[in-house]
Amino acid sequence: YTQEDEDKCREFSGSFKRCPSDPGIGYTVTTSVNEGRWQYKQIFAVAETERYFILTLSKDYAQAVDKEGMQGGSTAEFRAFIKEKTGKPVVYIK
Repeated sequence: YTQEDEDKCREFSGSFKRCPSDPGIGYTVTTSVNEGRWQYKQIFAVAETERYFILTLSKDYAQAVDKEGMQGGSTAEFRAFIKEKTGKPVVYIK
């Protein structure tokens, strides 16, 4: 990316970039302990609850994205974004 490209980017929760020139192959999850990089194609299921989006990467591993701390866009925008990037439906669970 050039700085101009980077300036056009929006981020959801500091991890999921939405950029005009982004090839859209992956995202970064940063915690207080470490940073991990993942590809959207690794996500095999996406669920949504009242408070979280759940990204399932294997039968033993999932990531929760807290809606309350979401920045850079609405939950509806993130839902459409993650559906587009993964090609998976977002299933609402109670």
